[in-house]
Amino acid sequence: MKKARGAPQPEFAGFWIRTWARLADGVWLELLGGTLALIVAAVVDAYVELGGKALALLFGMGSAFNLGYYTIWTAVNGQSWGKALAGIQVVTPSGAAPSWLRSFVRAATDTVFMNLQNFVIGFVDPLVIPFHKQRRSVHDLVAGTRVIHVAPPRKRALWVSIAASVVGPVVLVFALIRPLVLQAYYVPSESMVPTLQIRDRLVANRLTYHLRAFRRDEVILFRAPPAASPDPKDYVKRLIGLPGDTIAVQDGKLFRNGKWVDDRYGEIEYNFPPDFYGESDRKVWGPLVTVKGVQCVRVPKGKLFVMGDNRNNSHDSHAWGFAPIRNVIGKATYRFWPLNRRGKL
Repeated sequence: MKKARGAPQPEFAGFWIRTWARLADGVWLELLGGTLALIVAAVVDAYVELGGKALALLFGMGSAFNLGYYTIWTAVNGQSWGKALAGIQVVTPSGAAPSWLRSFVRAATDTVFMNLQNFVIGFVDPLVIPFHKQRRSVHDLVAGTRVIHVAPPRKRALWVSIAASVVGPVVLVFALIRPLVLQAYYVPSESMVPTLQIRDRLVANRLTYHLRAFRRDEVILFRAPPAASPDPKDYVKRLIGLPGDTIAVQDGKLFRNGKWVDDRYGEIEYNFPPDFYGESDRKVWGPLVTVKGVQCVRVPKGKLFVMGDNRNNSHDSHAWGFAPIRNVIGKATYRFWPLNRRGKL
Protein backbone atom coordinates (compact mmCIF):
# COMPACT_ATOMS: atom_id res chain seq x y z
CA MET A 1 0.00 0.00 0.00
CA LYS A 2 1.40 3.32 -1.12
CA LYS A 3 1.90 6.17 1.30
CA ALA A 4 -0.15 9.23 0.55
CA ARG A 5 1.87 12.00 -0.82
CA GLY A 6 2.06 15.20 1.18
CA ALA A 7 0.86 18.54 -0.09
CA PRO A 8 3.05 19.99 -2.83
CA GLN A 9 5.75 22.32 -1.55
CA PRO A 10 5.31 25.95 -2.53
CA GLU A 11 7.76 27.49 -4.94
CA PHE A 12 9.82 30.00 -2.97
CA ALA A 13 10.56 33.40 -4.47
CA GLY A 14 14.23 33.99 -5.20
CA PHE A 15 16.53 36.96 -5.04
CA TRP A 16 15.83 38.60 -8.39
CA ILE A 17 12.03 38.46 -8.38
CA ARG A 18 12.07 39.92 -4.87
CA THR A 19 14.48 42.62 -6.03
CA TRP A 20 12.12 43.57 -8.86
CA ALA A 21 9.23 43.66 -6.39
CA ARG A 22 11.18 45.95 -4.07
CA LEU A 23 12.02 48.30 -6.93
CA ALA A 24 8.34 48.42 -7.87
CA ASP A 25 7.52 49.29 -4.25
CA GLY A 26 9.69 52.36 -4.76
CA VAL A 27 6.63 54.00 -6.38
CA TRP A 28 5.19 54.26 -2.87
CA LEU A 29 8.30 54.29 -0.71
CA GLU A 30 10.33 56.81 -2.74
CA LEU A 31 7.88 58.84 -4.78
CA LEU A 32 5.12 59.14 -2.19
CA GLY A 33 6.78 58.45 1.15
CA GLY A 34 10.09 60.14 0.34
CA THR A 35 8.42 63.23 -1.11
CA LEU A 36 6.02 63.61 1.83
CA ALA A 37 8.86 63.16 4.31
CA LEU A 38 10.95 65.80 2.52
CA ILE A 39 8.12 68.35 2.42
CA VAL A 40 7.21 67.81 6.08
CA ALA A 41 10.87 68.14 7.10
CA ALA A 42 11.13 71.40 5.13
CA VAL A 43 7.95 72.77 6.73
CA VAL A 44 9.12 71.91 10.25
CA ASP A 45 12.54 73.41 9.51
CA ALA A 46 10.91 76.67 8.41
CA TYR A 47 9.53 77.19 11.92
CA VAL A 48 12.09 75.66 14.27
CA GLU A 49 15.27 75.86 12.14
CA LEU A 50 16.41 72.27 12.48
CA GLY A 51 19.52 72.65 10.37
CA GLY A 52 21.26 69.26 10.24
CA LYS A 53 18.51 67.80 12.43
CA ALA A 54 16.22 68.14 9.42
CA LEU A 55 18.19 65.29 7.85
CA ALA A 56 17.61 63.16 10.94
CA LEU A 57 13.89 64.00 10.79
CA LEU A 58 13.79 63.09 7.10
CA PHE A 59 15.61 59.83 7.81
CA GLY A 60 13.21 58.97 10.66
CA MET A 61 10.08 59.82 8.68
CA GLY A 62 11.29 57.78 5.73
CA SER A 63 11.85 54.78 8.00
CA ALA A 64 8.41 55.28 9.58
CA PHE A 65 6.76 55.33 6.17
CA ASN A 66 8.62 52.15 5.22
CA LEU A 67 7.41 50.43 8.41
CA GLY A 68 3.85 51.63 7.98
CA TYR A 69 3.64 50.70 4.32
CA TYR A 70 4.94 47.16 4.69
CA THR A 71 3.04 46.57 7.93
CA ILE A 72 -0.38 47.82 6.84
CA TRP A 73 -0.37 46.78 3.21
CA THR A 74 1.19 43.37 3.85
CA ALA A 75 -1.07 42.62 6.80
CA VAL A 76 -4.20 43.53 4.83
CA ASN A 77 -3.28 42.12 1.42
CA GLY A 78 -0.66 39.51 2.20
CA GLN A 79 1.81 41.26 -0.07
CA SER A 80 3.01 44.74 -0.90
CA TRP A 81 2.22 46.54 -4.16
CA GLY A 82 5.45 45.36 -5.76
CA LYS A 83 5.00 41.76 -4.59
CA ALA A 84 1.47 41.71 -6.00
CA LEU A 85 2.80 42.77 -9.40
CA ALA A 86 5.58 40.17 -9.14
CA GLY A 87 3.10 37.42 -8.24
CA ILE A 88 4.65 36.65 -4.86
CA GLN A 89 3.24 36.71 -1.34
CA VAL A 90 4.46 36.80 2.24
CA VAL A 91 3.04 33.92 4.30
CA THR A 92 3.47 32.31 7.70
CA PRO A 93 4.58 28.66 8.08
CA SER A 94 0.90 27.67 7.93
CA GLY A 95 0.45 29.48 4.62
CA ALA A 96 -1.71 32.28 6.05
CA ALA A 97 -1.18 36.01 5.62
CA PRO A 98 0.97 37.38 8.46
CA SER A 99 -0.57 39.23 11.37
CA TRP A 100 -0.01 42.94 11.94
CA LEU A 101 2.60 42.17 14.61
CA ARG A 102 4.50 39.71 12.45
CA SER A 103 4.39 42.14 9.53
CA PHE A 104 5.75 44.90 11.75
CA VAL A 105 8.61 42.73 13.05
CA ARG A 106 9.48 41.72 9.49
CA ALA A 107 9.37 45.32 8.22
CA ALA A 108 11.33 46.63 11.21
CA THR A 109 14.13 44.10 10.68
CA ASP A 110 14.15 44.91 6.97
CA THR A 111 14.32 48.65 7.78
CA VAL A 112 17.30 48.11 10.05
CA PHE A 113 19.22 46.43 7.25
CA MET A 114 18.12 49.03 4.68
CA ASN A 115 19.47 51.76 6.96
CA LEU A 116 22.65 49.83 7.69
CA GLN A 117 23.17 49.59 3.96
CA ASN A 118 24.24 53.23 4.10
CA PHE A 119 27.23 51.95 6.07
CA VAL A 120 27.97 49.06 3.66
CA ILE A 121 26.45 46.36 5.86
CA GLY A 122 23.03 45.97 4.27
CA PHE A 123 24.28 43.58 1.60
CA VAL A 124 24.20 40.80 4.22
CA ASP A 125 20.40 40.58 4.24
CA PRO A 126 19.61 40.21 0.51
CA LEU A 127 22.60 37.95 -0.12
CA VAL A 128 21.22 35.39 2.32
CA ILE A 129 18.30 34.74 -0.02
CA PRO A 130 20.09 32.88 -2.88
CA PHE A 131 21.83 30.51 -0.46
CA HIS A 132 18.98 29.68 1.89
CA LYS A 133 17.06 26.48 1.13
CA GLN A 134 13.70 28.24 1.30
CA ARG A 135 15.03 31.52 -0.16
CA ARG A 136 14.47 33.32 3.16
CA SER A 137 16.17 36.60 4.01
CA VAL A 138 17.25 37.63 7.50
CA HIS A 139 14.03 39.54 8.09
CA ASP A 140 12.03 36.48 6.99
CA LEU A 141 13.95 34.33 9.44
CA VAL A 142 13.38 36.80 12.28
CA ALA A 143 9.65 37.13 11.55
CA GLY A 144 9.11 33.44 10.73
CA THR A 145 7.75 34.20 7.25
CA ARG A 146 8.31 32.92 3.73
CA VAL A 147 7.85 34.51 0.31
CA ILE A 148 6.19 32.21 -2.21
CA HIS A 149 4.99 32.42 -5.81
CA VAL A 150 1.21 32.62 -6.01
CA ALA A 151 0.66 33.92 -9.56
CA PRO A 152 2.57 34.73 -12.75
CA PRO A 153 4.17 38.18 -12.65
CA ARG A 154 2.30 41.01 -14.32
CA LYS A 155 5.33 41.87 -16.37
CA ARG A 156 4.17 45.07 -18.06
CA ALA A 157 2.85 46.65 -14.87
CA LEU A 158 5.92 45.46 -12.94
CA TRP A 159 8.36 47.05 -15.37
CA VAL A 160 6.35 50.27 -15.62
CA SER A 161 6.44 50.53 -11.81
CA ILE A 162 10.18 49.81 -11.72
CA ALA A 163 10.81 52.46 -14.37
CA ALA A 164 8.67 54.97 -12.43
CA SER A 165 10.50 54.28 -9.16
CA VAL A 166 13.92 54.69 -10.84
CA VAL A 167 13.19 57.71 -13.05
CA GLY A 168 10.59 59.29 -10.77
CA PRO A 169 12.99 60.68 -8.13
CA VAL A 170 15.01 62.48 -10.83
CA VAL A 171 11.84 64.00 -12.28
CA LEU A 172 10.65 65.00 -8.80
CA VAL A 173 13.93 66.76 -8.03
CA PHE A 174 13.68 69.00 -11.09
CA ALA A 175 9.88 69.33 -11.31
CA LEU A 176 8.92 69.69 -7.62
CA ILE A 177 11.71 69.71 -5.07
CA ARG A 178 14.13 72.17 -6.68
CA PRO A 179 11.55 74.74 -7.86
CA LEU A 180 9.26 74.52 -4.81
CA VAL A 181 10.98 73.00 -1.75
CA LEU A 182 14.80 73.07 -1.64
CA GLN A 183 17.58 74.53 -3.75
CA ALA A 184 21.30 73.87 -3.62
CA TYR A 185 23.78 76.73 -4.01
CA TYR A 186 27.51 76.88 -4.72
CA VAL A 187 29.38 79.77 -3.07
CA PRO A 188 31.58 81.44 -5.73
CA SER A 189 33.07 84.38 -3.79
CA GLU A 190 34.44 85.59 -0.45
CA SER A 191 31.54 87.96 0.25
CA MET A 192 30.18 85.82 3.12
CA VAL A 193 33.51 84.97 4.80
CA PRO A 194 33.85 83.79 7.57
CA THR A 195 30.36 82.25 7.59
CA LEU A 196 30.74 80.79 4.11
CA GLN A 197 33.93 80.04 2.21
CA ILE A 198 34.52 79.80 -1.53
CA ARG A 199 33.29 76.43 -2.89
CA ASP A 200 30.99 75.80 0.07
CA ARG A 201 27.73 74.15 -0.92
CA LEU A 202 24.52 74.87 0.94
CA VAL A 203 20.82 74.25 0.68
CA ALA A 204 18.09 76.89 0.86
CA ASN A 205 14.56 76.17 2.09
CA ARG A 206 12.14 77.66 -0.45
CA LEU A 207 9.10 77.12 1.79
CA THR A 208 10.32 79.19 4.74
CA TYR A 209 9.09 82.63 3.69
CA HIS A 210 5.81 81.26 2.36
CA LEU A 211 5.11 80.02 5.88
CA ARG A 212 6.49 82.78 8.09
CA ALA A 213 7.84 86.33 7.99
CA PHE A 214 11.42 87.36 7.35
CA ARG A 215 13.69 87.68 10.38
CA ARG A 216 16.63 90.04 10.63
CA ASP A 217 20.14 88.56 10.41
CA GLU A 218 19.06 85.41 8.57
CA VAL A 219 21.12 84.24 5.59
CA ILE A 220 19.00 84.37 2.45
CA LEU A 221 19.34 83.27 -1.16
CA PHE A 222 17.93 85.61 -3.82
CA ARG A 223 18.11 86.46 -7.50
CA ALA A 224 20.38 89.44 -8.00
CA PRO A 225 18.52 92.52 -9.28
CA PRO A 226 19.80 94.16 -12.51
CA ALA A 227 21.57 96.88 -10.52
CA ALA A 228 23.67 94.18 -8.82
CA SER A 229 24.34 92.02 -11.86
CA PRO A 230 23.29 92.43 -15.50
CA ASP A 231 23.49 88.65 -15.88
CA PRO A 232 21.09 86.29 -14.06
CA LYS A 233 22.77 85.24 -10.82
CA ASP A 234 21.80 84.00 -7.39
CA TYR A 235 23.33 85.80 -4.41
CA VAL A 236 23.62 84.70 -0.80
CA LYS A 237 23.74 87.51 1.81
CA ARG A 238 22.70 88.29 5.36
CA LEU A 239 19.38 90.07 5.85
CA ILE A 240 20.15 93.35 7.64
CA GLY A 241 17.06 95.50 7.14
CA LEU A 242 13.35 94.78 6.72
CA PRO A 243 10.84 97.19 5.13
CA GLY A 244 10.62 100.29 7.31
CA ASP A 245 14.02 99.79 8.99
CA THR A 246 16.62 102.56 8.85
CA ILE A 247 20.20 101.57 8.06
CA ALA A 248 23.51 103.42 8.36
CA VAL A 249 27.23 102.73 8.76
CA GLN A 250 29.15 105.41 10.61
CA ASP A 251 32.61 105.33 12.18
CA GLY A 252 32.99 101.66 11.33
CA LYS A 253 29.74 100.66 13.06
CA LEU A 254 26.44 99.37 11.71
CA PHE A 255 23.29 101.14 12.92
CA ARG A 256 19.77 99.80 12.52
CA ASN A 257 16.77 101.88 13.60
CA GLY A 258 19.11 104.23 15.42
CA LYS A 259 20.74 101.49 17.49
CA TRP A 260 24.26 100.16 17.12
CA VAL A 261 24.26 96.54 15.92
CA ASP A 262 26.88 94.56 17.83
CA ASP A 263 28.43 93.32 14.60
CA ARG A 264 30.76 90.34 15.07
CA TYR A 265 32.18 90.66 11.56
CA GLY A 266 34.61 93.44 12.33
CA GLU A 267 34.92 97.19 11.80
CA ILE A 268 33.52 98.48 8.53
CA GLU A 269 35.88 100.63 6.48
CA TYR A 270 33.28 102.78 4.67
CA ASN A 271 30.47 105.14 5.60
CA PHE A 272 26.94 104.55 4.41
CA PRO A 273 25.09 106.54 3.18
CA PRO A 274 28.03 108.10 1.31
CA ASP A 275 29.33 111.38 2.69
CA PHE A 276 28.35 113.07 -0.55
CA TYR A 277 24.77 111.97 -1.21
CA GLY A 278 23.70 113.19 -4.62
CA GLU A 279 20.68 112.86 -6.87
CA SER A 280 21.89 109.56 -8.33
CA ASP A 281 22.10 108.15 -4.78
CA ARG A 282 18.54 109.28 -4.01
CA LYS A 283 17.34 107.34 -7.06
CA VAL A 284 18.90 104.18 -5.59
CA TRP A 285 18.23 104.49 -1.84
CA GLY A 286 15.64 107.26 -1.59
CA PRO A 287 15.79 110.40 0.58
CA LEU A 288 17.86 110.38 3.74
CA VAL A 289 16.28 110.31 7.19
CA THR A 290 17.88 111.33 10.46
CA VAL A 291 17.57 108.95 13.42
CA LYS A 292 19.19 109.97 16.70
CA GLY A 293 21.54 112.31 14.88
CA VAL A 294 22.66 109.69 12.31
CA GLN A 295 21.91 110.04 8.59
CA CYS A 296 20.23 106.82 7.40
CA VAL A 297 18.40 105.30 4.47
CA ARG A 298 14.97 103.77 5.01
CA VAL A 299 14.18 100.36 3.52
CA PRO A 300 11.08 100.79 1.32
CA LYS A 301 8.06 98.53 1.16
CA GLY A 302 8.71 95.31 -0.75
CA LYS A 303 12.50 95.61 -0.39
CA LEU A 304 15.28 94.26 1.83
CA PHE A 305 18.70 95.57 2.79
CA VAL A 306 21.33 92.83 2.57
CA MET A 307 25.05 92.70 3.37
CA GLY A 308 27.80 90.12 3.09
CA ASP A 309 29.49 89.03 6.31
CA ASN A 310 32.80 90.01 4.73
CA ARG A 311 31.67 93.61 5.22
CA ASN A 312 34.58 95.28 3.43
CA ASN A 313 34.66 92.92 0.46
CA SER A 314 31.03 92.37 -0.44
CA HIS A 315 29.01 93.59 -3.42
CA ASP A 316 25.76 94.19 -1.53
CA SER A 317 23.01 96.72 -0.75
CA HIS A 318 25.47 99.43 0.27
CA ALA A 319 26.80 99.34 -3.31
CA TRP A 320 23.80 98.67 -5.56
CA GLY A 321 20.62 99.22 -3.56
CA PHE A 322 17.80 97.15 -2.12
CA ALA A 323 16.91 93.53 -2.90
CA PRO A 324 13.27 93.04 -3.98
CA ILE A 325 11.37 90.65 -1.73
CA ARG A 326 9.93 88.99 -4.84
CA ASN A 327 13.47 87.94 -5.78
CA VAL A 328 14.03 85.93 -2.59
CA ILE A 329 14.45 82.22 -3.29
CA GLY A 330 14.58 80.98 0.30
CA LYS A 331 16.41 80.85 3.59
CA ALA A 332 19.89 79.33 3.52
CA THR A 333 19.63 76.66 6.20
CA TYR A 334 22.40 74.08 5.95
CA ARG A 335 25.92 73.72 4.56
CA PHE A 336 26.41 70.14 3.35
CA TRP A 337 29.87 70.53 1.83
CA PRO A 338 32.70 70.32 2.77
CA LEU A 339 31.89 67.56 5.23
CA ASN A 340 34.25 68.84 7.92
CA ARG A 341 32.31 72.14 8.08
CA ARG A 342 28.79 70.87 7.45
CA GLY A 343 26.12 72.27 9.71
CA LYS A 344 23.37 74.78 10.34
CA LEU A 345 23.79 78.36 9.13
